Amino acid sequence: MRHFDIILPRKSNNKKLRHSFHWTLDGHLTKAHDCFLHLTEPPHDEYWHFIGTTGTLEEHGNYFSFNLTVPNMGEELLEHTYTLEDGLEFYHVYSVTYPDYIELRSFPAIYAELAIRLKPKGKVKGDFKGRFNFDNKVLAPEGAFELFRH
Repeated sequence: MRHFDIILPRKSNNKKLRHSFHWTLDGHLTKAHDCFLHLTEPPHDEYWHFIGTTGTLEEHGNYFSFNLTVPNMGEELLEHTYTLEDGLEFYHVYSVTYPDYIELRSFPAIYAELAIRLKPKGKVKGDFKGRFNFDNKVLAPEGAFELFRH
């Protein structure tokens, strides 16, 4: 198993790049405050990361995110539906605030599916769903995103 990177944006590019990322949990729609697309490059393995977040670490310690990752398949148009069995990684990350520090917790999905259409030099559209079991809770998000490379 490879390691899992928690990628945090330095600043939001949502308005400038027209990014959107949303999900539904228990019938409640949430629009990400920040969302972004990132490609890790050599010398590391090449992966596309699609990330949507709410909250902050600095002010309230109420960070909450969904992070989807798939292997980079080159510079051609990619239309594919991924599952955990063929390379999709789907993690939920959230923060817990204590008096002296903020802790980030990360949990992998036990089920996930991502249907994407990716133009490596343009935009990516994706529809996702997953299931997480942790801390005696079940999360079953369904959502979509449209992200742009810059």
